[in-house]
Amino acid sequence: MPEIGAKVHVVAGVFFSISISASVLACALWNFQTHDPNDSLIYGAAVFSGLLLNIGILSCLIYGATRHIPGLMTPYVVCGSLHLAISAFLVGYFAVCTIYGIMLGNDLVEVYGFLIFSLLTYFWSWSVDVVRTERDKVSKLAGKHVPFINDDYI
Repeated sequence: MPEIGAKVHVVAGVFFSISISASVLACALWNFQTHDPNDSLIYGAAVFSGLLLNIGILSCLIYGATRHIPGLMTPYVVCGSLHLAISAFLVGYFAVCTIYGIMLGNDLVEVYGFLIFSLLTYFWSWSVDVVRTERDKVSKLAGKHVPFINDDYI
């Protein structure tokens, strides 16, 4: 079983791959010919800004993991938790759509969405757990972790 620090690098690599794939997919799905050039420019700038934000979060994660700075791992925990909540919501949505499609006898195209977001929910859950574990380990090593059992605080 790989050490936790190595798992953080796996999480970072998968997160970077997902970020690049999402940006490329977002640009591929946008029909630039049918939209106003200003709208296309704004859309492209938003996708590029999102990619830069993800790269910034990724940089904080990697720098925090390699330099043992627990505070720099927090942006990934927040981002991953938001992605986890959205993915879990979409799993529920696609599950309901799939059940509804089964009842009506329609094509079950929604199953693909259910499977994709189930995998994403699993990944976000696992990655947030790995990064939190590493962050706690690093904060204990750095002496920044104080257990909340001191009587002075109660």
